[in-house]
Amino acid sequence: MKMEQLAGKNIKISGSTIVALNDAGKTAGMVRGLDTYYQMSFRDQMEWRKYVKQLHHRYEHYLVGRLFRDCGRLHYIIDDAEVTGLEEWAQMCNEHNRPDLIGPGYEQLKLAHKLAAEMGAAVIHVAGVKDTRKEVK
Repeated sequence: MKMEQLAGKNIKISGSTIVALNDAGKTAGMVRGLDTYYQMSFRDQMEWRKYVKQLHHRYEHYLVGRLFRDCGRLHYIIDDAEVTGLEEWAQMCNEHNRPDLIGPGYEQLKLAHKLAAEMGAAVIHVAGVKDTRKEVK
């Protein structure tokens, strides 16, 4: 399976493998041999660090946790369920005149998406993400 084929599917991320799940939650395909940001060479990490440090350190996982390299090409995964949830929360807070409750996470997530595009990463929208890695939480 190729990274582009993950679009619109629920996925599970573990180690250097991404598993595409069908509607029943069973494995529909796998992408193996991926490099995460933390597995990339130090030189590559420093090259992309200028983008990562634009985010608040608390929200760096929005970018580095969803950044993968496959066959020399960068890919960035956007969890549409997470984005929709944050947009609904922001809308609800604005309707009740409480924009102070939105917090910086929503803006940082949008900034991470923009930075991934600036890095030249292919952006892949998926229906949902379950991340089982310990390094990114």
